[in-house]
Formats: sequence, structure tokens, C-alpha cells
Amino acid sequence: MGYQTYFSIEAFKADEFPTLGSQIPTVELAEIFDKHLKSKDMEYEYLEDCIKWYTYDEDMCHLSSCEPDYVFVVEGDGEESDDTWKAVFHNGKSVQVQQQSYFPDMDLSSIGLKDPLDPTAPDPEPENQYFFAKE
Repeated sequence: MGYQTYFSIEAFKADEFPTLGSQIPTVELAEIFDKHLKSKDMEYEYLEDCIKWYTYDEDMCHLSSCEPDYVFVVEGDGEESDDTWKAVFHNGKSVQVQQQSYFPDMDLSSIGLKDPLDPTAPDPEPENQYFFAKE
């Protein structure tokens, strides 16, 4: 058992990042992996299958410190619906963000409702003055 994640990995020339023309071919990326991470006995079919790679952060930091001329972008899509993230590795360091999923703002005033988050919206007049009368 274990948690599986679909990994998508791209590499770019650091001096031209993030332009698409700086992306290196998958074959070259595989050679870099084999050169630095072969001893990990990993299956590098990361572009096709879900795998269990619990040390991806540590491994990619190591790889990026060995190959400072490249920037590595790793995207992960885990088993759970809200586990989608992106990480960028360069010179042994990383930065990672979780994908945000949200609904855009709605204009509730267009249907006669007050937006509870809008402090400038006027309070609507209650229809039943007796029920809403203040004491």
C-alpha cells in the first residue's frame, strides 16, 4: 500500500527559464536522472504511470544541486481530488504551491441579494416590518 502520485517532470535551461524554447527533450532529462538518481532503484516511468515517490523533494533538490544549469519543474496529481501541486527546483532549493480551487466572485446584487462580504452594500428593506421590528 501507499500513496501514489502522477508526476510530470520538465527541465529547462536555467539562463532562459521560463521560456518554452528553453525546455530540454525528455531523452536528455532521462539521462540526467540516470546519471544522478540511478542508485535509488527507481522506475522512471514518471510520465506515464502513478508511482510512489516519497522522497521526490529530497531527490529533486539533490538533482538540481548537481545540475545548476537546469531548472526542474515537477507537477504532482495525487490520489485525492484536491492534491494537485507544482514545485520548481534550482540549485538545491525548491518552492512549491498547492493548486487553488475556488469559485469566482458573484454579483449577488443582480438578483436582489446582499453580498455578506461587501460592507458597502445597502441592507435590503425587510418585507415583514412587524417580524423585523427592533425593540
